[in-house]
Amino acid sequence: MFWKRKENADTDKRQKIEDVAMLDLTNYTPEALRNIKSISDVACVLVADGDDEYIEALSEIEFDCVASTIKVPKGTEIGQVNGSAHLTKETAKKDAIYMVNGSALIYDLPAEMNIGLMVNGTAIVQKGSYINVIQANGDVISVAFDMNKAKFAGNKLYIDANFVKECEIGTVVVADNKIYIDDSVTADMLREKKIRFISGNKIICRKELWGYVQNNAHISNKIAESDEINTKGKKKRK
Repeated sequence: MFWKRKENADTDKRQKIEDVAMLDLTNYTPEALRNIKSISDVACVLVADGDDEYIEALSEIEFDCVASTIKVPKGTEIGQVNGSAHLTKETAKKDAIYMVNGSALIYDLPAEMNIGLMVNGTAIVQKGSYINVIQANGDVISVAFDMNKAKFAGNKLYIDANFVKECEIGTVVVADNKIYIDDSVTADMLREKKIRFISGNKIICRKELWGYVQNNAHISNKIAESDEINTKGKKKRK
C-alpha cells in the first residue's frame, strides 16, 4: 500500500521565535532574517537602520504580539544581560545600548558616555549619573546613594540583627526580587543605621517594621507579612 503525501503538509522549516523578553536583530544579515518565519510574544525587538535588502527581508517576517520595534543606527554595539547588570564608566562602552532582562544598577556614569538602556525588570539609577532609558518594562528608580555603602543582591536577601550591626550608617540594601527581614531586627536598629531598602518585588517582615520600611524603601510590589521569614532566613544562613 502506498501512502499519499498530504498536499497541505507544512514544509516551511524557517525558525519561529517566541516568548522572549527582548530580541536583537541588528547584526542579522538579510539571509539570516529570511530564515525567520515569525516573531511572537516579544516585549521589544531591536532592528538596524539597514539597507533596502535588510528592510525587505525584515518585512517578510510575521510579527504577532510584539509590544514595540525600535530602530537603531547600524553598527551600534548592543550588550545583552540576563540577570543583574552594573553599568558604570568602567564597565559600559561608549554609545552602546544595553538590553537587560533582570535588574540594572547604574552609577558613576557621565552623560558623555551616551548609554542607552532597555530593561525588563528594575533599573536603579544613582542621582548624578545619566542613562537614556529607551524602554522599561518595570520600574526605573532614581536614588541618591553612595555605592560604597550599597549592599546588592541579585535575587533574594535575608537580613538579621548581625547583618544590620555590620552596616554603615546610610547603607542602601538592594535586591532584584525579595528582601526578608527576620524577627531579630528592630525598628530602632534600622533607624540607628539609617538603612534604606530597594526591592524589585517585595519586602517581607513583621508588621512592627512596616512603618519604617514604608518610609524608607522603594518596593515594586508590596510589603508582606509571612511565617516564612525565620525559616527561610535560617536555611539561608546554614
